[in-house]
Amino acid sequence: MSTTALAAAAQQGGMNVQPLRTQSQFLMGIGEKNQFADAFEECRLPQERAKVALQLKHLVTPAGMGESFHVMIASKGVDPSAIAKLSGLSFGKSSSSA
Repeated sequence: MSTTALAAAAQQGGMNVQPLRTQSQFLMGIGEKNQFADAFEECRLPQERAKVALQLKHLVTPAGMGESFHVMIASKGVDPSAIAKLSGLSFGKSSSSA
């Protein structure tokens, strides 16, 4: 569990706080196999596709923002088992309890 001030404040407010995930783990975990395909729908030129690909890469790679930024999910009045099923929370973890 993270000991950040934000997590502590959320817990003091009666919220259930999930462990922090990197932006990369969360973004890669919330979508389908081809989750970013729609980002390319408007691209008409190869240069446009390359620009979008570079932007997506920057969001998820460790060299970009993927490991620098983190996601915290806090909830109140939501069944913890429903929160645990969010795919962004399980990406990169072993599936001992699927």
